[in-house]
Amino acid sequence: TKKRRPGSSSALAGTKRSKQTTKIDFGKSKDDDYDISSDDEPEIYDGDDASMNSSDESGGSDDDNDEEETLEAKKIRLARSYLDKVTSIQAKEEGSSSSSDDSEDEEDSEEEEEYDRVSDKLARKRLKRQGNLEQLLADKVNTSISQMYDTAAKTTTTTAANTYFTKEHADTWIKNKNVIYLRGHDLTVTCVTFASEDESSAFSGSKDNSIIMWDLERQQKKQIVCPLYKNTDMQHTRNSGEVLALAASNDGRYLACGGRDCLVKIYDIRSNTNIKTFIGHKGAVTSLCFRKHSNQLFSGSEDRCIRHYDIASGHTQTISSAGNSSSNSENNNGGSTAAGNNMIYVDTLYGHQGPITSMSCYLSQKPISTARDRTLRLWKLQDETHLIYRGLSTSTFADCSCIPKEDYFLTGHDNGDLYLWNSGKKKPISIVNHYDTPGNLYTSSEEDGDYYGQNDDGKKNRTSGGIVSVATAPNSDLALTGSNNGELRMWKLDCSIEKKKREQHNNNKSVEKIQPLCKIPIHGFVNQMEISRKGKFAIAAVGQEHRLGRWERVAKAKNRFAIIKLRGNDDENNNDADE
Repeated sequence: TKKRRPGSSSALAGTKRSKQTTKIDFGKSKDDDYDISSDDEPEIYDGDDASMNSSDESGGSDDDNDEEETLEAKKIRLARSYLDKVTSIQAKEEGSSSSSDDSEDEEDSEEEEEYDRVSDKLARKRLKRQGNLEQLLADKVNTSISQMYDTAAKTTTTTAANTYFTKEHADTWIKNKNVIYLRGHDLTVTCVTFASEDESSAFSGSKDNSIIMWDLERQQKKQIVCPLYKNTDMQHTRNSGEVLALAASNDGRYLACGGRDCLVKIYDIRSNTNIKTFIGHKGAVTSLCFRKHSNQLFSGSEDRCIRHYDIASGHTQTISSAGNSSSNSENNNGGSTAAGNNMIYVDTLYGHQGPITSMSCYLSQKPISTARDRTLRLWKLQDETHLIYRGLSTSTFADCSCIPKEDYFLTGHDNGDLYLWNSGKKKPISIVNHYDTPGNLYTSSEEDGDYYGQNDDGKKNRTSGGIVSVATAPNSDLALTGSNNGELRMWKLDCSIEKKKREQHNNNKSVEKIQPLCKIPIHGFVNQMEISRKGKFAIAAVGQEHRLGRWERVAKAKNRFAIIKLRGNDDENNNDADE
């Protein structure tokens, strides 16, 4: 090897060495010598160089350890630093006066209140997104309707619950545009539904075979989904094409239609075309409902069966009732498009012993149904069973039903009774009669006798029929019932707390779960209703006849689609107070 110059090692320790080469003799010729870089031969370095290499390696490992320690202990160090700051501040303020302590307490209380407001707001948003946000609308709507009545009726009664409606009162409400009737159907309007969650448009069906889409903001006809029956149509008669039930999905995409033809038709709202037709029912389809925030559809029929459909996709669920159930092998349809190929029939639920009159479903997979067998049934689809609820021995069958909130439901009966049920009890938890409550007397005007009709005894027939329709605002304490006695009744529901807690909250006063409120004059059969989410208005199907038959008729009523104003403009701006 080459010899180093004296002092070269000390020079290498302080400065960067230039690149040197070392020649190694492997016993070969001089020409075959190899030149090897000193960087590739660490063993020739002296002790100083070795210490430099070891220090480099140890320095890199220390950096890694520091980095790992920083990532693991970051929160602890920040917390300790914050505590040190807090303790130092407290040490400086030990000798402060009591006034400064009071000011600090006030600031802390303000911060806590702000935190509570923010947390409550976030909780309300979460419940609203889930559809479980409870709204208190009954008192506000009652106050607004009372003011409308004071302007229109001008009677000497003190409260709106004790008022007596005449034909003049009803005309005054129409004149003040508190009740708006839209013309478009020739025969009785049987069903209504909102087109989507924005509630800017709605659909109505009639016994004249027509389905009309309405613009609620402009209060005019938007488009015709299904035209009126014409005599030139030789495929079916007018009676066989009656539309008895409508239901729209929450996304505003699909409209389901059922009627006397025993078919369930699915329309695409955007293109206004029939994309799917389900067959299978052997009787008239009397009720339809979508599960909230879902595309699961249920249909009830006079053949005593409930059929379940999946409108969104081809995903099939294994669902059956406590009785017999059919398999998912039916793919028959009366003509479908490519968009309707993914819509499938799921199952049939058996159990009712009479024609089904109404159906309703909320967020959970537990639809309810009523029938003329005087039973109410709650179908637990996931458990493949159902519960049967029976009223009192004097109870009649229910014509309508709705779900005000989860595990609670309302039914309106043929004798005028309104039942409030809880899913955990077999008997109704509250009963009130549509006609026994205050305010059902009427004046003795001959014109009113012709307006409301007369019975066989020559007396005015104001209480002849039962409750035809019932509706509630989603997850609220407001309910409406409609009949053929010329009045639309309002009710306040109490489903949130038990009786003892409710009495303690009201200073030990007995408070019923169903409380009567004010009324609205609506002439004719109110066959179906729906209330907007904020309780601003309601839509109703009004006609001369009952939606399922012609056994009774109100001669001077109009077949109209009605928009009923429930709250004034001042109340509509206070949306946060309702929740």
